[in-house]
Amino acid sequence: MIVVFVPARNPPRVFESTVASLVLMANLNDDSTHTQSVPPGTPDGAFGTAWAILTKDLHSAKLFKDIDEARSYYADLPDGLTVQQHAAILTGLDRLARAPGRRTR
Repeated sequence: MIVVFVPARNPPRVFESTVASLVLMANLNDDSTHTQSVPPGTPDGAFGTAWAILTKDLHSAKLFKDIDEARSYYADLPDGLTVQQHAAILTGLDRLARAPGRRTR
């Protein structure tokens, strides 16, 4: 899956991940009691909590099944994004599409 995080002040982050990796990321990024509610060893059931932890301080966050879906969503400038944020996201998606071993259409 493709993840797009848009912080309020920093450049957007565009990366590939899995449900299990996002749950692990949430556990590593936050020591609050909210994080402790993520049951160990159950990434599918814990995903909602992990997503809430990872996105709580972001301007926006989106999750896509693949690059094509993400590119389709960001084909036009979504409401709330600046032109610079939009350009950075498109650049990040292009970088992922060109990654070694990735099939392109």
